[in-house]
Formats: sequence, C-alpha cells, structure tokens
Amino acid sequence: MDKQTITVTTYPKQRDKLDFFMSYYSNQLLFIPPSPPLKERIPRKNRICRFCGKNATEVKFKHEPHIIPRLLGHNYGVSDFECDTCNSHFGTLENHFADYLGLARTVTSVGKNKVPKFISPLESLIASKTSDGANKDFITISDESRENFHFDPEKSVWQIKYTKNPHTPLNVYKCLLKIALGVLPDYEIENYQAVREFILNGDHTPYFQRFAKVLQLTTQFNTELPYCIIFKKHKLQDPVPLHMMYLAFNNVSYQLCIPFHKQDGYVDYAGIVNMHYVPPLIFSDITRADDFDYQELDLSSTEQLREQKGFISFKADSRLFTRAYDTKTKRFVDKPFDPSQITKVFLSKHDGPIDFDDLNV
Repeated sequence: MDKQTITVTTYPKQRDKLDFFMSYYSNQLLFIPPSPPLKERIPRKNRICRFCGKNATEVKFKHEPHIIPRLLGHNYGVSDFECDTCNSHFGTLENHFADYLGLARTVTSVGKNKVPKFISPLESLIASKTSDGANKDFITISDESRENFHFDPEKSVWQIKYTKNPHTPLNVYKCLLKIALGVLPDYEIENYQAVREFILNGDHTPYFQRFAKVLQLTTQFNTELPYCIIFKKHKLQDPVPLHMMYLAFNNVSYQLCIPFHKQDGYVDYAGIVNMHYVPPLIFSDITRADDFDYQELDLSSTEQLREQKGFISFKADSRLFTRAYDTKTKRFVDKPFDPSQITKVFLSKHDGPIDFDDLNV
C-alpha cells in the first residue's frame, strides 16, 4: 500500500478554514492506488482478515478486494487483508453506494475508458458511453419522455433530473467507513472494534446513526485516480474524533469522522461532538476564485429508499443555441430553441469538433 504524507492547499478564500482545520489535525497518511500493481504481497496462506479477524485456515483469500472500490474509478489498489466472506458482504454495500451515486457516477466518468451505464428504475432516462465512431469519448443521456431535461435561460444552467435505483443510506455510510478501515495503519484496526462490528453485523447501529453525516464537496478539478487521506488530531485531549477521512474521486470528495476510537476518551460521544471539516484540497497553488459546491449528507436512514430524486447541472450559454440540427436531412436549420423538445444530450470533457453524422440520433 502506497502511504505518504503530503502538502496540500485550497482555494485562496478558504485558506483560513484550512489553517483552522490543521490546528486540530495533520494528515497522517495518503493512500493512492499503485500503478502498476504491487508485486510483493503477503502470501495467501499467511493472511489475516482485518475486518473479521479470521486467518487463512478459517476463511479463503482467493479474490482481489479493492481498498477503494473500483466503482469510484479503475485502480490497482487491492488488499491482502480482506477475506472472501467479508469481500462478498462489502460488495453488497458497494452496490448501495453505486445506486446512491446514480447518474452522477456516469457523468463524472466522461472521457474515461470504462464508463458505467445508468438506467433509471422506469427506464425513462438512460446514460451510457458512445462506444465507437468519431464521438467515442461522449456520454449520451437520452430521455424519450422529455420530462427530465430542464434549461434556465436566465442563469444559462441545464439541469437533468433522474430517479435513483433503490438503496439504503446507512449502507452507503458503512461502505465509506469500510474504506477508511482499509486505509488506516494495521495497528489502528484493533482500536476500532465497534466500527468493525457495525459494518459487518449492524451492531451498535443507533450509536453510529448519529455520526452518519458526510460532507460532499464538488469542485471543477478532476483527479485521474481516486485517493484517500486520513487526518489525525494533534492532541488526544482535544474534544474531536481522532481520525477524519477525506475520500476524493473524479471531481467529488466525501469526508467524515471515524467515530469510537478507543483513545477518544475526551470526546463526549453521548453529547455534542465538535466536527471540523477541511475545505476542498488542491495539490497546486492556484489564484482562481472559489468554485465549488458543498452539501451535508444525512446517511442515517435504515430504510431502503425508492424513487429518490437526484439531479446534475451544468452551465451552457443560451446564446449558443441559435440553430438546430435536423437528423433527417443531416443539416443545420434556423429554428427557435425549444428545450422542451430535447430528448438527447451529449457530453464530452474535450473541446473539439463533433461528427454529427456519426451521432446516433
């Protein structure tokens, strides 16, 4: 596992917040999936699962579990400390995470080799990568019902609404905690016995539901590989959780505390716990103005959510929509722009010409 300390910065207007966070925490380690894969690993017969505590005489270690799920981006960061039984259980949690991300997971993968297809529960909205031709790096989002594309001409903002597939928020939270335990040093795992019991068996659920709050940040920066940072507080007597996790992939990051460490004696887990969050982290000094969105997610529900709504939005200058492309004649025509008639949207991260003849419209 590739672990290292790093120096980070943030947007100019957020540096005071970063300094405040760093007055309590420092980055204990950074995990970036290796490329190419690591060759030196613990032999399967000598492995012990850090989640259930069983060894190779009790459980099997045939699979290659990912430390950061591949659903957040293709990577070679596999572990040698997760047994097949636990891997199967965590795969179910990852499915809930994928269904929670929904269309956003497809859109943020634009331009990558492997782009997950999204189909809404009623199949009214479908998003997938254009597989061949001149526009193979495009994402096609189609909605024959014409009910999910909305354009605000005053703000020049497109919004695509969709229905997520069924998922349970608390399972999404468990998935995030599992990633944190996978990145933490070996010697810390025994200090998080309650977390292990919670993500494996659902033990202590009422206690963990109070902390199933996750800060989501969305920026204009994209990362090629997902990565995870574990922050550790400077002083044990500070009334804040010992560890915070910052997980980033594409242009999104999630951060949460890892509660109930055995040395968190100064934290009033029965009362109000001070939670400090770090602003968006950037690895190079920039001068541009703040350009990010944030949202606090409540993942405490144990109920399976059905027909939960989600949306993605992006800006597009309405002055660009002065002509229409007639798919029958294969020519541009002068027609008034009518957003209500749109049934397909094509997205790409790359500037360049579009081969309209090659588009499947």
